[in-house]
Amino acid sequence: MGKSKELTILDDIDNDCAPTAIWYVSGKTEEEVLRVCIENGFTDELGMTDPQWKRAARSLTIEFNRVAMKPVKLSDFIADHPTGLYLVRTYNHILVVDDGEVIDLRNVNAPGLNRKVIASYKVKQPSV
Repeated sequence: MGKSKELTILDDIDNDCAPTAIWYVSGKTEEEVLRVCIENGFTDELGMTDPQWKRAARSLTIEFNRVAMKPVKLSDFIADHPTGLYLVRTYNHILVVDDGEVIDLRNVNAPGLNRKVIASYKVKQPSV
């Protein structure tokens, strides 16, 4: 994982917020993540549903647990979770929060901090 990651293959594909978020947290290549996401239902017309991206992430050995929470603004989520790696669902989108920093490699501008977080998943990071 690294905050300075740059996309090459996924950058040219539409509706790929889920594969991009999965790639960021996985440590896998873009090619491998894209292949697994396609196998689990990703299309550039529709993206991925929650069950599809979760299945793809688990296929890539990403371990995560849902965080019990009520919908909150992204800014409040970050304030409540300043450390750790999270897959964060907003309406029709998924992004990463990595130690309090919004990582949304598909958007030039980070999503607004007033955006409503509807679900979040803490990613278990491997022990070093």
